[in-house]
Amino acid sequence: MSISGNEFILSYFFKDVSSMKADEYRFSPWVEKFGVLWRLETDRTDNHIGVAFHCRLPEQMNKKLYFFD
Repeated sequence: MSISGNEFILSYFFKDVSSMKADEYRFSPWVEKFGVLWRLETDRTDNHIGVAFHCRLPEQMNKKLYFFD
């Protein structure tokens, strides 16, 4: 697969997704691409599994992020 310009592939293998409890979130490690931090998230709500990606812009990289369970 050929990738050019500002494109990249972000992948992560989440283990035991089928055993996730309701309202449980799991995150991949942060990865820097093109000066921006990226990571994947998977979450379970009721009977649904969701996938999202997050980014932190350069001006946010030194700020502490807070996540609540």
